[in-house]
Amino acid sequence: MEVLEPRYHQLYRYLQHEMVNGALASGPGDTFARYHNSDGSWQQHRGRLHQQILEEFQQRCQGLPRGGNAVLLTSGPPGAGKSTAQQMLAQRQGQDDELGRQLNQVHGVELGDYVRLDPDEFKAALLRHGGFPPDAPRQAEIPGQPRLAPAEMAALVHRESSTLNSAFERWARSQGYNLLYDGTMRDLGHAQRLLGNLRREGYGQRLVVSVEVDRQTAVNQNALRWQYGRKAFDEGRDAYGGRMAPEPLIHTLYPAQPELGGHSVGRLNAEIMVRDELATALIAIDRTNAGTQAARPYAQLSDAQLRHQWAATVRGGNAQGTLTALAMEMAAREQNRFASDGMTIRITQPGTLSALPPTIGRAAAALARSSRGAAPSPRPGPQRPSTPPAPGSQPDHRHDHRRTR
Repeated sequence: MEVLEPRYHQLYRYLQHEMVNGALASGPGDTFARYHNSDGSWQQHRGRLHQQILEEFQQRCQGLPRGGNAVLLTSGPPGAGKSTAQQMLAQRQGQDDELGRQLNQVHGVELGDYVRLDPDEFKAALLRHGGFPPDAPRQAEIPGQPRLAPAEMAALVHRESSTLNSAFERWARSQGYNLLYDGTMRDLGHAQRLLGNLRREGYGQRLVVSVEVDRQTAVNQNALRWQYGRKAFDEGRDAYGGRMAPEPLIHTLYPAQPELGGHSVGRLNAEIMVRDELATALIAIDRTNAGTQAARPYAQLSDAQLRHQWAATVRGGNAQGTLTALAMEMAAREQNRFASDGMTIRITQPGTLSALPPTIGRAAAALARSSRGAAPSPRPGPQRPSTPPAPGSQPDHRHDHRRTR
């Protein structure tokens, strides 16, 4: 990993291997396997720990607005800069310029007024409460290398932290708090069900903030984020250390089809959410100074080129996935774009497909209808359908992006 300091190369590669196939991977050695019973309950001491942590998180919500109106979902690969984008949103909305006014129109909620739903926060809480496996440091030690930081063993509590996050989400929704979901939006089916349910529950503002960098930049920034935290741990400035996602996970977030222009699954699925009116608005942010070549801009191709490419892919039998991306490119021409602090920002609201040329517009509308009425086809790269779990079954806690789905 060339972006890292030489002294961290070996440790980074070791951790990447162990997180995927070794002692630091979710599975038989994690806390879910150790402490979760076959009947769906948790061992008694673990249940008490969960109750203590959940009460702590619920206590933090006192004084926050209630009424169940606003939801914010983030979308983007690990290392894309979603936290930075949220800070930009908080700073710029409401400023006396066109970008500030439009951000305030589609959002207008203080970030501190949301209940944040992020499994990583429960990983840190399990550490604070002594919930990491007691033998984890020993089983993952590297001869001749420094001891591991807690964040580097976080996959061992990933499934348990997801369970806690889900319980906290159910409570926050029942109490009518504004909700902030921190995730990648890799799973189209999950996002559709979540936003559909929230709409039925009365959440009238459902904003998606999608942050995009190209694949290599995501890999690099994921590594640099870990190194920053690791250095702080080595120097005694941070007891938790730096977190990272497995590189194979990042690669799965970028479809292989070249006609999709290098955009991530999360970005394409975010576009689908606003197209189908499940989201009330999309703020699409491209990090233009992230350090490597960016994904192809939406407006790079001319209308004639888009029609030609679309027709060719229809003849080639792979129309649906490509049509989604090309229809979005056409719709994006009508959207508001801004440049701010090394970011290109586009604000989209439902109803943009009416701006498409008639041929592509009719086909895109048909695609929208079919996606509402049936599970998406598994053929297109960005659409990753998931089957709802059977009643009584356990949720799928496979490592996703380090984040919620």
